Amino acid sequence: MIVIYAIGDEEIRDKNAEIEKLLAEISCGNASATGALYDLIKTDVFAYALSGTGNKADAEDVMQNVFLQIYRNATRYVPEGKPM
Repeated sequence: MIVIYAIGDEEIRDKNAEIEKLLAEISCGNASATGALYDLIKTDVFAYALSGTGNKADAEDVMQNVFLQIYRNATRYVPEGKPM
């Protein structure tokens, strides 16, 4: 069974706002925000990686690297609209 649904601009804005909030929390050392971010975007990251790599194993490697980079660079994150 394939389920296809369209998300509107408001849902995209809400999701982006949640991502921004979680990234800000991660940058402040909130470890639980990392798990929440993973849960929020894992499907999107995997789908994008799969579309680029063409196979599941490579997509999983890409996904792992994405989240590793988020974790490693968390303290460098500057929330959108904030001066650097």
